[in-house]
Amino acid sequence: MKLFSNIPETTKNYGVDGLTISELSLQMKFSIELVPLDDETDYGKVLSNNSVVGSLGQVVKRLVDLQGNARFLTDYGTDDFEFTITYGTDKICIIVPKSDKYPKWLVLFMIFPSSLWLAILTVIIISVILYKYLYGSSFVISVLDTYTILLNQSPVDKHKKAKILAARIFIGSLLLFSMIISTIFLGSLFTSFGVTKYRPDINTLEEFDKSGNQIESSFNPFPPNSSHLFDRLTKKIIAKSEDDLPSIELTSRYKIPGLERFNDAELLLRTKYTDANGQPKLHIVHQCPQVFFLTYIVPKGSPYLVAINRNLMAFQEAGLNSKWYNDYAGALVLHAKMQRDQDINNNQYKNLELDDIHFVFYFLCIGYAISFVVFICELSRARYHQFHAV
Repeated sequence: MKLFSNIPETTKNYGVDGLTISELSLQMKFSIELVPLDDETDYGKVLSNNSVVGSLGQVVKRLVDLQGNARFLTDYGTDDFEFTITYGTDKICIIVPKSDKYPKWLVLFMIFPSSLWLAILTVIIISVILYKYLYGSSFVISVLDTYTILLNQSPVDKHKKAKILAARIFIGSLLLFSMIISTIFLGSLFTSFGVTKYRPDINTLEEFDKSGNQIESSFNPFPPNSSHLFDRLTKKIIAKSEDDLPSIELTSRYKIPGLERFNDAELLLRTKYTDANGQPKLHIVHQCPQVFFLTYIVPKGSPYLVAINRNLMAFQEAGLNSKWYNDYAGALVLHAKMQRDQDINNNQYKNLELDDIHFVFYFLCIGYAISFVVFICELSRARYHQFHAV
């Protein structure tokens, strides 16, 4: 880990597992000798010919006294090893691509909730009716004059005709309402340009099932015959196309959902799989199908198991395992943020481009089109009356 590689007088073992093994060595008075894997199966498994490979195989063959990476407490197909006491929990979760961004023009209408938009529309309708009643104007003139008032451009000539106190109070109230709403809208509009808004992510297994996506994985976390939902999700699992890549990397490259440990995925989504603004490119489905206890393994009949369990229990009761995780996770997230800030400073800030505000021109074109249609209608109406007058 580059972040801590230059700190003197350390064991050079980092993270929760590294610190746990280091503290065990201090408490039990043993030295640490790291044994490299003789294959690329990491945690290991039992093959079809009953041979055991990976770190599991090293423990079964008694080549090591302790496997120093916490693993799930589950059935591995062999009894030639022993688990330590549980040392935390983790979950298997589905990783999916981050949902699409909302288009900028739609973000404008999301500044206020739908209930507030409905309330504003109701106020406008009532204002048009009151304006028509107070001034005796036609419906079209009442709509246009109310529109100008809402833009804080009150028709002055109408004020001179409005000698009654009720009309003046009405105009003042509408101007005050317009000023407050427009100020809030402008402030929220600035925020909407600075904060990227995404469509709702998939957060439940039911939503994932309805999405029609498949899961690329060599592991099935859904217990058989436990529910119809799990049975349907089991049918969506397809074999990994590239076994040498982690599932989260496959999801990032090919946008195909996969399975990943929650603790690992949560940290990677905050450090590695982020965009220039620090927003995660992937998403963890909140409802995870399985929760596992974490534990270490030792050779069967190991004389060190009792002492290891006693120390692991002491670490947990003191909250050290949680503290170590938070310390290193926080440091990695901070390091990633510093790296992003440095990249932004080197590349300077992105200039505002036409694509960022093209929706404004769409609204302008729509306004021009409506104005042209109204102009044609007025011209046709004037000629119609002129023709019949003759």
